[in-house]
Amino acid sequence: MLVLCLLVFRDLVRGTRADYERSAKNRQLFSGKVYKETINPHWFGGYHFWYETKLRGVREYVLVNGRKGKRRAFSDKEKFDIALNHRKSRADKLAKKQQEKKTR
Repeated sequence: MLVLCLLVFRDLVRGTRADYERSAKNRQLFSGKVYKETINPHWFGGYHFWYETKLRGVREYVLVNGRKGKRRAFSDKEKFDIALNHRKSRADKLAKKQQEKKTR
C-alpha cells in the first residue's frame, strides 16, 4: 500500500513538459532584472565587511558595519581603498585594545 501511495505521489508532483517550458520562459523574462542578488562578503574586524557589485554597468564598492547596520557605497575605487584601509586600521586597534583588557 505504501509503495502504491509513493508511486502515485511521485507522478502527482512531477512537472509536465509545459511546466518546464513555462519555467524556462520565466527565467528568460526575468533574467538581468534582479540586482545584487548575490554578494561575496569580505569580513574583517568582527562585524565589518565589504563587497563589490556591478549595478547597471557601474562598479560599486560597499563598506558595511554589520553591528550598526550601516553601509557606505563608493563608485571611486581609490576613495574606497582609502576608507577600507582606515576602517581596517581602526578595527585592528580596537581588537588590540580588547585583547589587552583580557590579558590584564
